[in-house]
Amino acid sequence: MVGYAAKNRVEVIFMSEFTKKRRIAALIGLVILAAANFLLWGKVEQGHLIIVDAVVVSLLVLLFFAKGYSGGVKTLVVLAFLTALSVVLSRLLSLNTHNVRVGLGNVPILLAGLLYGPFAGALVGFGADLTGALLLSSFGYMPLMGISPLLLGAIPGLLKPILLRKSVSPLRLGAVIFCAQIITSIGWTSYCIFLLYGTPLRELLLIRIPLYVAMALMETAVIWLMIRGGVFRAQGLIPVKGKEKQA
Repeated sequence: MVGYAAKNRVEVIFMSEFTKKRRIAALIGLVILAAANFLLWGKVEQGHLIIVDAVVVSLLVLLFFAKGYSGGVKTLVVLAFLTALSVVLSRLLSLNTHNVRVGLGNVPILLAGLLYGPFAGALVGFGADLTGALLLSSFGYMPLMGISPLLLGAIPGLLKPILLRKSVSPLRLGAVIFCAQIITSIGWTSYCIFLLYGTPLRELLLIRIPLYVAMALMETAVIWLMIRGGVFRAQGLIPVKGKEKQA
């Protein structure tokens, strides 16, 4: 019995390390894909880029959800739901203008990264942006700007082990979401709008910085209320600060 238990323990540890390496490899694949889109923007026909993106993402999904991934089909269904929810909230239930988007479309992407890790968050961000752009946007899919939702999902998953390792408090959660918004909506997306449409960067930042700071506060409040309500306890999100003893 002891030998059998020891063998099982070794197999579990090996599978855990194998899965971790697989996730890292998949995340690197997404980064390479984003870099390729950036380099090929304007040099390759947009339709061809979309086809290549779809093929590569499909391969990465197979890599991520292959045998050994503990989430399985249930997790894939949840991620698909979060992707669809983000599309609806971003494209149909948000205020969309040429330079800004006001709504809660980022919340499902942030949740994917918090609950299932950086690759899952990046996948939901990428999928929501691609689907919404192809089906519900008059501008079409823009790979250059598509890096932002990808990073928006990945950053919370990368920061969770650092800032949310022991407990979740409004301040810690807000720090994670603010970091994601500063890098993506305020930083990269503003720069992309400047490159693609020629809008002066200073004017963009004067509008977008206060707006997306307010949106980060709103997103933090929404996710915090969901955590306080126990929505994520079954998914293994870290207990709320001050309630660890009750859990």
